[in-house]
Amino acid sequence: MRGKFIVIDGPDRCGKDSVITFLKPHFPDAVYAREPGGTVVAEKLRVILKDPHMGLSTFTKFCLFWAARRDLLEKIIR
Repeated sequence: MRGKFIVIDGPDRCGKDSVITFLKPHFPDAVYAREPGGTVVAEKLRVILKDPHMGLSTFTKFCLFWAARRDLLEKIIR
């Protein structure tokens, strides 16, 4: 069965979590995932990506973000 795919997007601190908190009671059967994140591995990558003290290069961040996205795609979305 295929479902609907809804994206809540915006810059940091714009209220995305508030919108999702409002939507959850109205759609209790929906699967909620964030990006980067949403799986055990992707959540760990999210912590690394969000840490400003890691000193990661832009290319490394790019690769880690796509690794997190691929894990979410394989384990949750598909």
